[in-house]
Amino acid sequence: MPRPHRYARPDANQPDDVQKLRDLGILVDVVHTLGGTALDLFTLAMHRGYNIPMLCKWEWKTEDGALTPSEAAYLDEVKRLFGEDVPVCVGRCVDDVLRWYGWEV
Repeated sequence: MPRPHRYARPDANQPDDVQKLRDLGILVDVVHTLGGTALDLFTLAMHRGYNIPMLCKWEWKTEDGALTPSEAAYLDEVKRLFGEDVPVCVGRCVDDVLRWYGWEV
């Protein structure tokens, strides 16, 4: 019988930060359990500078957390294919998300 799939454990700060983002009105989907290249979070909010809704894909880390080799390779490939402005980011705190959406922090 095959072993059940093990999901990546979220970084320690992720649950609290997700709740803080939701409390601010940002839609957050926690997707780390999907596996593959889903990364950790999808966020959707109005960008304050462009006044349009924008979706961003996030790899969530603690302040001193490092990317795994597969995470780093995925991010490198995305930027190689689509450039530096692609909405795939590494976040370490709520302020990272707020800045990405053009909020004053």
